[in-house]
Amino acid sequence: MGGIYLTGGSVANTKTYLKSTYVLDEKTWRFNALAEMQNARDAHGVIGWKDNFMIVVGSWHVESSTKTVEMFDITLNHWKSLPELNYATCAPGLIVIGDRYLYKVGGTTNIRKVERLDLLNTAHDNQWVTINTANQIGKKSSINRCLLHPVNCEEFLVLGCHFGRTEYPFTYHLEKNTFRKFQKNEIQIDMYRSNDIVQLDNYSLFIRPFIKVGDSLENVKVLQYFIKGIEVSDEEENGPQVQGRNNLSRVGNFMKNLFSSKRRFSTSSFKKYSKGHIEEVEFATIAWESTPNQ
Repeated sequence: MGGIYLTGGSVANTKTYLKSTYVLDEKTWRFNALAEMQNARDAHGVIGWKDNFMIVVGSWHVESSTKTVEMFDITLNHWKSLPELNYATCAPGLIVIGDRYLYKVGGTTNIRKVERLDLLNTAHDNQWVTINTANQIGKKSSINRCLLHPVNCEEFLVLGCHFGRTEYPFTYHLEKNTFRKFQKNEIQIDMYRSNDIVQLDNYSLFIRPFIKVGDSLENVKVLQYFIKGIEVSDEEENGPQVQGRNNLSRVGNFMKNLFSSKRRFSTSSFKKYSKGHIEEVEFATIAWESTPNQ
């Protein structure tokens, strides 16, 4: 995609829900309007596909949109409808597997009802397939705004919860159709209304949890969550990196250049990061704060 997009939502303190689509101009830091969605929607799922498409799924307050699915062609600036979900939902987790199959997990739907759509099937009778999983997992029957992230070609990670609840991250196995715990300990990542995640190496994810509208920048956090165990050395100027490997050095450079004028890779110095370890990454400033004439 190569850009930051904004879709739908609502006008603050009103019951006005939006069809709008915007893209951020990173030279002027202004949002430019694009073609509107066919349906107004808020608290919907969003995912990119093939670097040229954006797919939106479900809605919260707009009842007519809770099953609807649309796909935006960035090159053509055009929205088109995709088959409707079998179950209405908002704030679902989404992932594309094999660059073809779109999976929907959670939202307001029972966690055991996973839905899958073949994005390459253009037949008129192409529909979402409901997969009833072999087991239940998690503290509640549903999980809003979960993050789905591939672990390998057979499993994807289901991460996150909301409203201050701790949860065991777990994985879904495509062939076995089962959930299992990803790690031994619970963690708390409040992902409600936020799905910001980036992976810059093979060992960890960077996540921005939910913040309230109007919160100060001091409350904006970035968490680093380790999906693999690694050993590190803290002797480098830009923070720790994997011993004998160079791929984490670019993570240090990323955080230095994008977030911080006081370069610290993490809040603590560790000899070893175990799978499931999570910590807050410190940053003092953000890039556009120091950009003149904005």
